[in-house]
Amino acid sequence: MKRVSSVRLFIAFALFASFIAIIGDYNKPKASAQTLPSSVSYQLIGTEPLLVPLSSSNTKEKRIIKGMVVTEASSYDALSQIADHIKKQYALKNIDSIELTVHNPNSGLYEEEEAMPYEPISKGTISIAYTSLGQKELHMPKKQDFIIQFNN
Repeated sequence: MKRVSSVRLFIAFALFASFIAIIGDYNKPKASAQTLPSSVSYQLIGTEPLLVPLSSSNTKEKRIIKGMVVTEASSYDALSQIADHIKKQYALKNIDSIELTVHNPNSGLYEEEEAMPYEPISKGTISIAYTSLGQKELHMPKKQDFIIQFNN
């Protein structure tokens, strides 16, 4: 009798340990097929802060940045990674909003535009809001930090 109960106890323990091991494997994060490289290369052009008066008086102003992002990235995920990096880069700079047009690097297709580091046709925009004023200007929901729009 004692031998049977100890075997049963051993089998129950083995089943319990294997069950815990299987559950632990299912709870591990899986690598997705759409993982992005750790950094997507891009270049910012013309991103100096501008002070824009809100009304006829100069006491109320909003600080915005309008410029360009030159990158070969074209997927929503890659542009989201760029927008998140830019958002963190300008987080403590007292900016209300950032509006950037997204361009491809110059491939030489536009002969008259050889001196420019980007192609003149924009493929989309990245809009980032830091304050409620920036969200209001960009018509952005309160819980959203940035918007990416593609040109068709």
